Amino acid sequence: MLTQKVFNKIISLKFVPDSELEGTVIANQRFKAEDLTLNPNFFVQGLSEGQFGIENAVALWLEYQQLGLMDSGFGNKRSVFEQFQHDHFK
Repeated sequence: MLTQKVFNKIISLKFVPDSELEGTVIANQRFKAEDLTLNPNFFVQGLSEGQFGIENAVALWLEYQQLGLMDSGFGNKRSVFEQFQHDHFK
C-alpha cells in the first residue's frame, strides 16, 4: 500500500533510484525502477479507482510508452499493459 509517507519519499527523490547499487527500499520492499516499465500490477500497486485511478494510470503508461519514455531495455511491454487494460477495463 502506498502511504502518504512513502509517497512523500518517492516524490522527494531527484532521480530514479537504483536498488541494486543503493539498496533502495520503499514500503519495506526493494525498489526496482524497471518494474514500473515491465509489470502493470506493480505499476498500479496502491492506486484505486478514486481520483486519478488505475485505468488512467495505465492509459498514461501506454501514452508514455508510445513516446519512448517507458523503455527500460527489457523489451517492449506494451502488449502486456494493453492486455492488463483489456482484462480490467474493457
